[in-house]
Amino acid sequence: MYMRSNAPHLTYAKKKTLPLKKNPEGPLKKPLSEISDRLGVSMDQVLLAWIKARGYVPVTMSTKEDRLRGYVKAGDIDLTEADIRAIDEAGAAGP
Repeated sequence: MYMRSNAPHLTYAKKKTLPLKKNPEGPLKKPLSEISDRLGVSMDQVLLAWIKARGYVPVTMSTKEDRLRGYVKAGDIDLTEADIRAIDEAGAAGP
């Protein structure tokens, strides 16, 4: 998996309290774009719904009201097993 193969970078970022940055052209773009278009939501909301579906609690740092409203709405998104699998597989493939 991408995260495992980049563990030293992630460990360093965690120790230095560095934020992880998104890669707009990364491997998740295709499944996130397809799912968000189908559901009529943002890709950020799809990612938050995926985190919830995997059993984790997402924590955001945003203070922008429009983003926070979108994040709250993400809690109502139910992804299909195929959606979850598509995101998992794209992430496992890495860049």
